[in-house]
Amino acid sequence: MQSAPQPVNPGSSSKQPDLSWSQAKETITMLCLATAQVEAAQKDAAESVSSLVNSFTKMASDSQGILHMSQSVKTGTTLESHAQMLESAAAALNKEINDSIVSFQFHDRISQKLSHVNHGLSLLANLISDSKRIFNPEEWRKIQDEIAKSYTLECERLMLKKILEGATISEALLLYQNNLESSHSIPSADANNGDIELF
Repeated sequence: MQSAPQPVNPGSSSKQPDLSWSQAKETITMLCLATAQVEAAQKDAAESVSSLVNSFTKMASDSQGILHMSQSVKTGTTLESHAQMLESAAAALNKEINDSIVSFQFHDRISQKLSHVNHGLSLLANLISDSKRIFNPEEWRKIQDEIAKSYTLECERLMLKKILEGATISEALLLYQNNLESSHSIPSADANNGDIELF
């Protein structure tokens, strides 16, 4: 799928409007934010699906190994010689199952991110359609503040801040990804010590 060229982000000057301030520039900036949010959600989804594919591949291999070990135990012999190998293979399979469950939680994260996009676009549409508010920089600042308050992750707030400062979508996405990785915002099964809480 070919991606569309990214719009040039003028940045927001609603907090310190000058003679070049315009509602058109503010609109473009808010649309750049929505584009960055959707691209971030798509990237997160792709990474989660890739993780799921890897986990299921490992689970298939681990379960095949357990099957071969169980078939190699001859009738009348003890399982002691295979116990450690079976235990190790079962532990690896359990870890992959837990990791897969965590990866499936990407659906909640994607839904939340797309909900933020919807909320921001609704605020933007309401502002643009109101002739009493559209030309007031303070109204633009208010919707930006409301959008920032709706975010639960620091990486989302940083992406908004960078977009409002005029960063390109690529720059904002890079900052988002780096902050997401450094803050370990996406949980792992290891962090839960094997206790998985679904949605």
